[in-house]
Amino acid sequence: MRRCLCCLDPTKRAVTAKEPSPQPVKRRSAKGTATHLSTSGSPERPAGSEGAPGNATSTAHPVITISGDAFVQDSIRDSIPEAQQMPQAPDPTSTSSPEAPRTHPASFLPKLVGATGPSLLDSEDVLHSIVRVLPQQYQGCQRWDLVYSNLQHGTSMTTLYTFAKEKAPVVLLLGANPKPWKLLGAFVTEPLVPHGRKFFGTPDTRLFQFHPQFAMYQASSRDSMFTYASMDGFGVGGGGSFGIFVSGDLLSGSTGECETFCSPPLLPQGDFCIGGVELWYVH
Repeated sequence: MRRCLCCLDPTKRAVTAKEPSPQPVKRRSAKGTATHLSTSGSPERPAGSEGAPGNATSTAHPVITISGDAFVQDSIRDSIPEAQQMPQAPDPTSTSSPEAPRTHPASFLPKLVGATGPSLLDSEDVLHSIVRVLPQQYQGCQRWDLVYSNLQHGTSMTTLYTFAKEKAPVVLLLGANPKPWKLLGAFVTEPLVPHGRKFFGTPDTRLFQFHPQFAMYQASSRDSMFTYASMDGFGVGGGGSFGIFVSGDLLSGSTGECETFCSPPLLPQGDFCIGGVELWYVH
């Protein structure tokens, strides 16, 4: 697991990062734990919910809640009529038999421009899950342009940074090997280009988890370590570990418990090999 490069005062907006001394990863506070609402509307904390937000108990209806810094989407498909179900974001590369397609209002989803082949956003449900948890001012954006895809533009950090210059905000999506790829991602509010050894970005930065269920993590008030970028790699979140870190060769990544977002590892294994990398310019 890649440790975050931050060791100085986390209250400053731009923090100069240095190599950390080995320390155990701090446990995530209860603030980042997702709380589900019961059918009566009163908050309940499921037993064993400390940790990843996937440990929710079943309820009689689909639940979409915001608690602390976590947005969690849970669909209980067997207990409610089809028309009321909230679709869960599937893996776009899955080879299993798909469910019947679920459509969303065309006016709600942006037009995707620039992809000439398969994309991590080919699933309408994945796109819908991301759009609905973006900061409000970006939910109505009508067009997303593909800035970079390793499958379309080649695997090169230099190319990614060149194309990402002056493009913000962007949605970052990663597909983790082995296939079917497991998705994880982030919403980055400033151009993803090298800033030396300093963090940058704004509190609108967000992390996306897709497995075992979709969850969005907003920035907490603990620090300003939103985004980091250098030729050695880029990351989202800091404190303890990066929420997401991508190596300079774009072939490997890691995810860990992140204090900036009060988030758990977005994948259970922590370290992973990258199959797909995409940046989408939201405007």
